[in-house]
Amino acid sequence: NKALGLLAGAILLILLYQNRHTLFGDKVSAILPFTITLLGLANNPSWLYWNMGGLETPFQTLLIFLYGIYLIKSWKTPIKVLPLIVLQILYLLVRPEGFIIILFTAIYIILRSIKLKLPLHRKQIFTLIGIPSAAYFSIIVARFLSFGLVFPTPVYAKTYLGLGSDPISEVNEGIQYLAGFYTSSPYVFLQLVILIALVIHLVHNLIYQRTKPHSVPPRIDYKLIILFGLILYNHLFVVATGGDWMEFFRFVVPVIPFLTILTTCFAFRISKTLIEKGNVSKPNHKIFANVSLVVLFLIAIGTNSGQRDNYGTQVFHNCSEKIDLLKIQSLALDYKNVDENLILINCAGKRDWNGVMLFITDKLPMFYESLNHNITIATFQMGFFPYYIKHVHPTMNIEFVDTLGITDNNIARMNIPKKRFGVSDGTNIVKILTGESGVLSEYIMNRKPNMIYVLNASAKRRRDLLKLGWETIWDEPGAVIFIKTNYNDRIP
Repeated sequence: NKALGLLAGAILLILLYQNRHTLFGDKVSAILPFTITLLGLANNPSWLYWNMGGLETPFQTLLIFLYGIYLIKSWKTPIKVLPLIVLQILYLLVRPEGFIIILFTAIYIILRSIKLKLPLHRKQIFTLIGIPSAAYFSIIVARFLSFGLVFPTPVYAKTYLGLGSDPISEVNEGIQYLAGFYTSSPYVFLQLVILIALVIHLVHNLIYQRTKPHSVPPRIDYKLIILFGLILYNHLFVVATGGDWMEFFRFVVPVIPFLTILTTCFAFRISKTLIEKGNVSKPNHKIFANVSLVVLFLIAIGTNSGQRDNYGTQVFHNCSEKIDLLKIQSLALDYKNVDENLILINCAGKRDWNGVMLFITDKLPMFYESLNHNITIATFQMGFFPYYIKHVHPTMNIEFVDTLGITDNNIARMNIPKKRFGVSDGTNIVKILTGESGVLSEYIMNRKPNMIYVLNASAKRRRDLLKLGWETIWDEPGAVIFIKTNYNDRIP
């Protein structure tokens, strides 16, 4: 998955190059903004991090990028129905909230018709909206028939049937999430400033058209509006869901290419307008203005290599580190160990590899024998640890209890408080094991876990678990494992 994610990121850069004239203008004027955009992506820790994250994010980013490029190209040309249908369906398969893209397509078609004074073709609208909608409902039906769920399990674990239990709190967390992103580096903050300037520009143009209907309205670049619309769609989703708990602002990453393109294009467009209004006719002055803008961007992009990590993740780790070019070089040269290198170049992956890999390979077989070939592990980390246990020891009889409910639909569907990372009490192992978490405690205790894996353990957590009969058998930075040999002495 990590290798495929890197491939998706590389394809996006190739597409950016192929569509540079569509996005940035003719051959001459496209050179500077294209180069600035390329550098902005190449030195963006969030975008680079999630291209190697192993999740669906790079594929989501690639698909939404293709979708945006297609909408831009279709603004003044006849819409080719099949590619737009395919892109919508693929996006639906990647992300559960993909149905919003169908709504965006409908708004795009209507606004395009109004702006260009084109007739609305009912058959075309029905095809573009109806087929992806039918695909979306087919996915829901297939999921329900297979798993008895309308939505994916994580949706239930984080919300009440897709609706937040505390909407005001979620909106506040979503706003904080975006605020954290836009203050994570001077370059990203510059993008926010340019976005605000764009909004002011658009509002000014709308007011101008209203107050002076007979005058020639200022020209609004439709490319900027389409890109801004997709960014706005993403940000509204982030605010509505409260953001994400993972490192480096995963929920915003899919629109980082759009942010980089839009802010670069708008800055160069404003610079060009100011030069024209200032009657700057001397070539040297124009060159100086463009070079000054490029230097500003290069300085800002340079600061982005130390982008601050998502504030919500720093309880467990801090990925606020500069891009290590030596790591990337070693990845390219040592292709025989590409899997290990891809994990070690990832902040959370490196933490887990260093924390538990030796336990999995050397210590786990011994404890498997001592526990009569029957281990049930309670943990709120259902990524690296369970994957490599199954990968290294595929024949061992080891079960996992996901205390957050992200991979356990029984826990996910419980009517208990939930947060954006899963059920609220999922990380409070002691509270669960002492029966204080109600139905969650009852369910997990009935599974009879005899091993616990957590990322860290405070002195209080260690004392409380010791009182409950749990012994520490592995204690490393980023990984603490407890074991219980006599389950009959547990406290209900």
